[in-house]
Amino acid sequence: MTLKEYKDKRMKDPAFIDAYEEVQLEMNAIRSIVDADISQSTQKESTVQQKL
Repeated sequence: MTLKEYKDKRMKDPAFIDAYEEVQLEMNAIRSIVDADISQSTQKESTVQQKL
């Protein structure tokens, strides 16, 4: 069974859906923080390379 198949099967359970959606809110916040950090790091590297 693939991960997608497993997720599709579990998404038929209302309790799982509620838990999944609750975690997704946290995961979206974490992704935003990580994306911002990556963007900031990339900008710093670009600035350093421009000064060279």
